[in-house]
Amino acid sequence: DYTFLVVARLSKIKNLEMVINCFSKVFKGNDSVYLSIIGTGPQERRLKAITKKEKMEGQIQLHGIKSNAYVKQAMYQSNCLLLLSNYETFGVVVLEALLCGLPVISTRVGFSLEAISPLNGLLVENTKNDISNGLNKMYQNKGKYKRKEIQDDSIKRFGNETFVKSINKIYSNLVNEK
Repeated sequence: DYTFLVVARLSKIKNLEMVINCFSKVFKGNDSVYLSIIGTGPQERRLKAITKKEKMEGQIQLHGIKSNAYVKQAMYQSNCLLLLSNYETFGVVVLEALLCGLPVISTRVGFSLEAISPLNGLLVENTKNDISNGLNKMYQNKGKYKRKEIQDDSIKRFGNETFVKSINKIYSNLVNEK
């Protein structure tokens, strides 16, 4: 089985209606591929209705709001995180996923622009065609992404040690300017 995971507030800006439509287009009838959506928000009823209309209740699950421990476990049990928003200021869920070794498909928003590389995922344009192709490409190349490599690279690039070094460098530069 293969599971795509979304962890988000269920609002228009998160583009989840398109995500469900693209997922349905690519994987309808492939009972070994699932879309798991964790979160709640103003679009929850609409997304459930679309899932039902598409007859995808067996492959798409909306879980509602869950604990941090549940989300962490879901990241370890899933195969790919999706962040296909229209806009993000940061997108902390991308960092959390990468630190769990989970590959990511993201639109070109927020932190994803810096974080996503060929090692750990795909950046896609915010179009039905590009998102559908990205979903299919990730699924077809599922053996390419190595969780341990993604996790190690993410810790090296974004972990505590790197953060502390960056802050120290900023402080040193500020002190030396005076």
